[in-house]
Amino acid sequence: MQCQFSNLNSIRQFFRSSSKCPRSRLGSRLSISSTAAQLRQVTANALVGCKLSGVGSSVPSTVISNTELEKLVETSDEWITTRTGIKRRHVLGEGESVASHAAQACRKALEMANVSAEDISIVLMATSTPDDAFGSACQVQAAIGAKNAVAFDLTAACSGFVLALVTAAQYIRTGMAKHVLVIGADALSRIVDWRDRGEH
Repeated sequence: MQCQFSNLNSIRQFFRSSSKCPRSRLGSRLSISSTAAQLRQVTANALVGCKLSGVGSSVPSTVISNTELEKLVETSDEWITTRTGIKRRHVLGEGESVASHAAQACRKALEMANVSAEDISIVLMATSTPDDAFGSACQVQAAIGAKNAVAFDLTAACSGFVLALVTAAQYIRTGMAKHVLVIGADALSRIVDWRDRGEH
């Protein structure tokens, strides 16, 4: 015997009450079959879409130029620029933190998206340099007032932000979350040895 399901709600209804699908002549045995195509369609119908609603950014005011690096290590502006395209880099100043800049960027993103911090379901922070060993997502959550959100860090180096976006999309598409705040923040300047050319 076959029972056809058009969506996930009909599947839930079936399991709530076996009377939704008549019993077979054997009484206790019930066979439910569905093609792989039908299951894929049901899943596709159940998934919701997601979009990027707002963006924000924040960088430290302290800047180190290639010319300044020439005073620390044997290099030149021309050597750095031709190989990397970098002319200057922002570094954290005294009293600044990864979480403080992340929170500032989040406020801008929320304003653009016209979403309240209290409506955020998840704060997902991609970073390899949190402010402490326990991560920084919860600090950002508290700073922006996302009191209804769960917060956690994701560490995946260069691919961290991309993986965070993918993770957020899965939470939204499966209906587990409505608004996810994705953050990419790092302060590698705190762990860089500015006098090491990295040639060995």
